[in-house]
Amino acid sequence: MENYLNIKISSSIFSTLTIVAFLVLFASSDAQGEAWLISSSPSFTREQSEKVFVPIARLLANATDKDFEYRYLANWPAYIQAMRESKSVLLFDEPHLVSWRIENGKHIPLLKLSGNMSFVIIKKKNDESIIQLSDLAGHPVCANAPPAIDGLVLLAQFNNPVRQPQIRQVKNYTDAYHQLLNGRCRGALLPARLYENISRNGNDTRVLYLSETFPNWTFSVDSRIPKPLQNKIQQTLLSPDRTDTTGAMINVIDPGSALLPAASSEYQGYSSLLKHFWGLR
Repeated sequence: MENYLNIKISSSIFSTLTIVAFLVLFASSDAQGEAWLISSSPSFTREQSEKVFVPIARLLANATDKDFEYRYLANWPAYIQAMRESKSVLLFDEPHLVSWRIENGKHIPLLKLSGNMSFVIIKKKNDESIIQLSDLAGHPVCANAPPAIDGLVLLAQFNNPVRQPQIRQVKNYTDAYHQLLNGRCRGALLPARLYENISRNGNDTRVLYLSETFPNWTFSVDSRIPKPLQNKIQQTLLSPDRTDTTGAMINVIDPGSALLPAASSEYQGYSSLLKHFWGLR
């Protein structure tokens, strides 16, 4: 019984000290004038990102009396390193990255764009040597390089690392489609909704693969942030009075969608896409 009580007391003291240390850390950051960082996926250009997230940083600063600052990270290695080190209080990115942070106790999903995302892998109809998905092994496929979700979805369909497609990096999904038509790629990976819109007027491509659905782009917050502040951030971004700021973000990233509360249970298992990605094993 005595040992049990000692364990309980030690655990209680440890938890208390952890909370106190965290509060001191953030109090000292405020005192030293250090900004609370917001970052977003390098899938966006600097121009897109700053147009969207600098106003959000200002909005949150005014609402919380904290110094929020948006920081653009131009490449994946820098973004992954910052993510591993929990340098940003608020991150906006894809569901497999959110899933990894949840599983590693770093972040909690806060808000997501409505709707789901899924992807198609397509080929040109007249490319008679590509009959099924496995035929793309060894050939260039237009997609975003991992750890962007579309590149990972593509590689996940090829279990043998020496029998995989060669990813040809593209500017955007429209570029991927046109490069396929121009013969620079033997396949291309597009969001299913975009491909559906293209297909309405007919096209010269055929679908080889339709992926599962994933949650849409998501805001996650550092798991150490006190719950009242998490709630304040969420309430501010969901406020109907702030649609001039959040609406601008939606129009850039996913027109027609809306911000909704997110739950951890929606992201279970998606980190498995990263199992072969060197930066987040």
